[in-house]
Amino acid sequence: MLTKAFQPFRYRDYRLFWVAGAFSNIGMWALVAGRLWLMHDLTRSPFMLGVVVLAGGGPFLLLTLLGGVVADNTNRLKMVIFTRSGFAILAFLTCVLVFSNLINPTYLILISISTGILLAFDLPSRQAMLVGLVPKDQLVNAVAVYSIVTAGSAIIGPSLFAPLVNFSGIGSLFGLIGFMYALTVLLLSLIKTKHIAINQKTGTEFRRGILDGVIYTFRHRSILLILSTGIGVGMFGLSFETLFASICGGSFSRERIRIWIFAVIYWSRRNYWDSIPFCDGRQKWNFANPLRFRNWASMLSHYFLFC
Repeated sequence: MLTKAFQPFRYRDYRLFWVAGAFSNIGMWALVAGRLWLMHDLTRSPFMLGVVVLAGGGPFLLLTLLGGVVADNTNRLKMVIFTRSGFAILAFLTCVLVFSNLINPTYLILISISTGILLAFDLPSRQAMLVGLVPKDQLVNAVAVYSIVTAGSAIIGPSLFAPLVNFSGIGSLFGLIGFMYALTVLLLSLIKTKHIAINQKTGTEFRRGILDGVIYTFRHRSILLILSTGIGVGMFGLSFETLFASICGGSFSRERIRIWIFAVIYWSRRNYWDSIPFCDGRQKWNFANPLRFRNWASMLSHYFLFC
């Protein structure tokens, strides 16, 4: 069973895609942690931590629909290479600003906005690429195995924070992130599978594609429920991640212990809900269990990073 689950690794392009995803996800987790800590270091304001997260998440939320339509009408591989190149440039830019002592909250917010815009086009194209990398009967396993990247990156990415910052300053963290994204671009450029657009649409058809996606979502209650739950949890249930940089640090306090207990309860419940789409009618979990591990990894990495 386990050997069958890892069969997607037989395909060269999937291996390249998986390793590239490992580098980019580690970079993204380190980027999130580093950006929060940098804003905390610049302002000492919990409010500004929320602002920098909103600056990155707002454009992503608003432009994801557009990014999905673009993914259906462009060369997805070229799109992902373009967005990952943008991530690398922004990370190197942050590194230069930090080491030159020119970084300030305004620059950090502008860089976060740019990252959010790129991510809105990167994520749909990256997810759609999987269809062309493995045969259709291996697609479920390919998605499940790729989730291991997210799980491991949630630990490895933030764990880079402390040793690098202690040794050479927070600017070096952003330099490493830029290097990881550069490696991602190199690996993606070696993929031979052609990810050509499915359809080339006119401007009117392009807008119609966005509208059709919205209509389809509202006509299918299960999809609408999953999306609504994700948005609600993201808006109101994940604020403790944003505030870890402000709340934690130094010795344990009663307040920090309460935050920790809340995090354990919250993530244990979310682990269950995230696993539901990956079980059959008899409630037997398949290989997609790494998605549940991913959530625990996320919680633990954020806590031990900032606390």
